Amino acid sequence: FESCAGLTEVVLSKNMTEITDAMFRNCGSLRSVTIPEGITSIGVSAFMNCTALTSVTIGNSVQSISNYAFEWCSSLSGITIPDSVVSVGDWAFSNCGKLNDVHLSRNLTALSRGMFYCCDRLGTVTVPASVAAVEYAAFSGCEGLGDVYFTGDAPTFGSSVFEKVIATCHYP
Repeated sequence: FESCAGLTEVVLSKNMTEITDAMFRNCGSLRSVTIPEGITSIGVSAFMNCTALTSVTIGNSVQSISNYAFEWCSSLSGITIPDSVVSVGDWAFSNCGKLNDVHLSRNLTALSRGMFYCCDRLGTVTVPASVAAVEYAAFSGCEGLGDVYFTGDAPTFGSSVFEKVIATCHYP
């Protein structure tokens, strides 16, 4: 369905096991997606540049979200990453300019490279105790970020994690 400009909604089959690479990339009119139970992975650039996408519901069977999966989804305002997800790829939510409400899986071990790069409206993030590393540029350019709450020990930080950001980090 890549570059289907008129595609506004999809109903995904419960028999699917994955959303493949670039499956809905550049579907500029796609507004909402519900990823049903049974799907275990979201491929590289699967929803990249779906600029009208405002709502994504991720089922509890998804274990991985690949690189660039939701990059440039500029209308996406919120995302809940269920606890079934153990890895989120590099730049997965970068340049989602309206993203302001994020709930992270309690089973993530890292916040990947550029995960929320230039998400200008992101104001508060709670990082689960399972996260041991915050990688390069994870929050770089998130100029609205005010508070980051860590629920476990301080993770290791890559370079430029908070570039162009003035945020307060809270630790237990």
